[in-house]
Amino acid sequence: MQKKFSLGAIFVFIAISIYSFNLFWQAHLKSKSDFEFRQANAKIVDNSTIISQVIGSDLLTNQRFSHSAHGVKTTKHDCTIKYSRKILKELNRKNQTDQIIAFLDTGKNGIREIVAHDPQGNYYDRRNIHGQVDQAGTIFLFAANKSPLDPYTTYFGHNMQDGSKFGKLENYPKNRSDLQLADLYTEEGILKYKLILCAKVDSKWYSEISTWNIQGTQRFFTELGQNSEIYERKESLDPKANYMFLSTCYQNGEHYKVVAVYKLLRADQ
Repeated sequence: MQKKFSLGAIFVFIAISIYSFNLFWQAHLKSKSDFEFRQANAKIVDNSTIISQVIGSDLLTNQRFSHSAHGVKTTKHDCTIKYSRKILKELNRKNQTDQIIAFLDTGKNGIREIVAHDPQGNYYDRRNIHGQVDQAGTIFLFAANKSPLDPYTTYFGHNMQDGSKFGKLENYPKNRSDLQLADLYTEEGILKYKLILCAKVDSKWYSEISTWNIQGTQRFFTELGQNSEIYERKESLDPKANYMFLSTCYQNGEHYKVVAVYKLLRADQ
């Protein structure tokens, strides 16, 4: 009887080990695939950047200036618009989709991710760019926003353990130097931002804040100290400026989100 029990226990142990290894291996393959996916997208941007450096002198000539609704100076030239659109066109072509509306780039070791948008809701929260179920999801512009060019925009992404999506925000003190500046490639040109604030905020409180309009943004800055652990705060709210909010998503029972706020420096359009 004891011998049979021992053999049974061994078989159970082997079965559990095989199952656990299979889960580990599938996760490993998924992580590798996701990494290669991000690298391929970043390479498209990097290759386009090399091309832009060759025509860089053209980008600096015959510029005309205009101003956004908030008085932010924007540079107007056809080259930059074509350059940004070319990147998005190539990203969509390579990924066999037409759902990529932007590419967010904070630098080589920072956030380098494609961006989607579903005006009806949070479709991409747990789906990849092809609409397939994926726990990592896709970084997406919040539904209340109509465009990356809105004065106040909010983007959501999961804080993945491998540092992808908005995983870099989760450990801001460690990744600080890789998050200070951001380029957002859009159909209307390149939006250039600087980081002015990063904080770990209460999820319930933040879910009540409409950071896609001036009223919500003012409330965020006013109540921030009462509902957060501030990692860094460089500036107060400038009501004439445009802002971009990057927020991790609520997951795994966490009661907080990490939010980074970027101020628009200029829009090369």
